Amino acid sequence: MIRTALIVAALATPVTAQSFDEAVRQNLALGISICVQHVGDPARARGMLEAAGYAYAGFDGPAEDATHRYAAPAGTVEVLIYDGQTAPFCHVETNHLTPGQAGQITGGVLQGVAPGKFAPTPAECPNWTEIGPPLPLTVGVSDLGNGGGCPEASGARIFFFFAV
Repeated sequence: MIRTALIVAALATPVTAQSFDEAVRQNLALGISICVQHVGDPARARGMLEAAGYAYAGFDGPAEDATHRYAAPAGTVEVLIYDGQTAPFCHVETNHLTPGQAGQITGGVLQGVAPGKFAPTPAECPNWTEIGPPLPLTVGVSDLGNGGGCPEASGARIFFFFAV
């Protein structure tokens, strides 16, 4: 009886809501994790995003050579997955973090998902290259602009592609 009362009391305790910043960071980390593990299998990556609650937001290009867009809840993050006739790629984008902040999260996710599998590559923005395979996966961070730089006042794009 006392045990039941403790359980009921614990369930009745209010839960602190997740902040928007926490949601951005968690959704970014989830998108990065899915991309790094499934960039070579776009159909699987798309299924994982849908299972995680990302909403399908359409595609760019012809259906047989398309970049599919998935939106995380509350507009925190968008994931783009190319499923077409050339090498697959994945991008995770957010308007709510700088490239430096996104790079810190990306480095942490890479170490958690694939410890020792990626080596940092010297660049203006954080970059990593997969160690070992003949066609290594490259993971990098840039701003959302077309300049490809690393200004700290813009959104961030994390990109995944196979170096050919």
